[in-house]
Amino acid sequence: MFLAAYRGDAFICLADNYEEMAKKLGVSVRTAKWLGYKSVHSRGNRRKLVYEYED
Repeated sequence: MFLAAYRGDAFICLADNYEEMAKKLGVSVRTAKWLGYKSVHSRGNRRKLVYEYED
């Protein structure tokens, strides 16, 4: 599993876990996990969003 962060269509970064993603985005681990929820994704693409991918 790995995580990818985007703002709209623009790629931001990759990470192996939520702790690493939180550091790269400058947010808490809780916020990094929240950015991955489907309910947040449906609110629009102007914010940073985290997607989880399986290898």
